[in-house]
Amino acid sequence: MSTAQVKFKELIKNTIAPALRENGLKGSGQEFSIKSDDYWALIGLQKSMYSDSQGLKFTINIYVVSKQQWEEGREQYSYFPKKPSPNTKWQLGWSERIGMLMPSKLDHWWEFNNRTEERELAQQVVHAIMEYAVPAMQSRMKNA
Repeated sequence: MSTAQVKFKELIKNTIAPALRENGLKGSGQEFSIKSDDYWALIGLQKSMYSDSQGLKFTINIYVVSKQQWEEGREQYSYFPKKPSPNTKWQLGWSERIGMLMPSKLDHWWEFNNRTEERELAQQVVHAIMEYAVPAMQSRMKNA
């Protein structure tokens, strides 16, 4: 029997990632992005530290920073990697959790376990990203 961790990874690979790519995003695994020459516009799926083989919770982090600002930041902060991670809080740019962009304006975590309706969950996640995250990210990219 597959663990929740394995099944979640498969759900991302086989359902969520292809749907996001069909909608113009690039990426795989738990990181996706809006294609841009000028910005890091990143989406990261973050699992809760309390996840186990029976189930997990996850949320979505969004991060936008101009590549120029990031490079300048790398000169100031020697520990900055070449590319930022959306699941890390940085001193630069704009970051938000998906729940704060949704109508509830509350931190939102999805649950995944052996009772989860995978297709419905995948639809919810793709909808949240395309409906709330991408427009907010595009707005930040225009107004930065």
